[in-house]
Amino acid sequence: MNFIERDNFLIGFRPEQFVPIELCRENSDLQIFSFDIARVEYLGAEQQLYGTVKGNKGEQKVIASIDSGTHVEMEPGKTYSFAVLKKQLRFFDKETGLRIDPPPR
Repeated sequence: MNFIERDNFLIGFRPEQFVPIELCRENSDLQIFSFDIARVEYLGAEQQLYGTVKGNKGEQKVIASIDSGTHVEMEPGKTYSFAVLKKQLRFFDKETGLRIDPPPR
């Protein structure tokens, strides 16, 4: 699970839900992040992309997992737009780590 710190809560999402924006179908219900890729690891059936996104505490490490059959070139040292469907986001209290309801938008 990836966690991004915001105000008094954490946003959580799974690596397989964190995908390049160009792979998202026309959907306005996305949370978009700028993902600075540091390393790409090819594991046969999938690619693991390691890098950072910006949170309240500066850059925070995250992982994306993309099916190897998906033809999207990602290069270390570059920044890409990645997204997660808002319905797939999970929210956690920063102090206790317990899951909470989504904050009002």
